[in-house]
Amino acid sequence: MRVFSTTFDPIVHLTPKKRVDIYATGGGYFREETQLTGPGIATGIFGNPYFGYYPGAYTANIVASSFRSTNRDSGLLMSTRVMPSSQEPD
Repeated sequence: MRVFSTTFDPIVHLTPKKRVDIYATGGGYFREETQLTGPGIATGIFGNPYFGYYPGAYTANIVASSFRSTNRDSGLLMSTRVMPSSQEPD
């Protein structure tokens, strides 16, 4: 299983000087790839230049199934924060 994720989380204050602060933040990207394998037989060519080459079979892991899950979050999250009156900005 392979997982890749990244986030972009800027915070933009829309009303920074008010008692009720409204702000927006960004999103991210998440991808998960999964491969299901099982034992199997593969064929190939074996040998070297001195003894020659010949076909043969060997055991290997064969990919039986694979799938990918992707989640993109590119929207904006809006939220509010109420500051106590003692911490109100000037």
